[in-house]
Amino acid sequence: MGEDRIEQGPDDERDKLGAALQTGGGAFGPVRGFIIPTMKSIGLFSDRLEGHFRDMFAHTFGEERANAMTFGDALPDDLDVWLEQTSA
Repeated sequence: MGEDRIEQGPDDERDKLGAALQTGGGAFGPVRGFIIPTMKSIGLFSDRLEGHFRDMFAHTFGEERANAMTFGDALPDDLDVWLEQTSA
């Protein structure tokens, strides 16, 4: 099932986070890699919502990086593989 986080040290957690960011959870994590493309594909991604996402990213990553971000239209080819990569 899951891992007992109490038994893990802080280094284990840091290593896992770093590995997850390198395999797919980085800049195109769940929001930009799946949620936004899904919203676009069903017609729910408006200019107003894009502004809200950009505000969220500006608070998270900084204004300059948020303004440079692109929001792709492509959904993952294989959702199961994508989920495994981003949750590893």
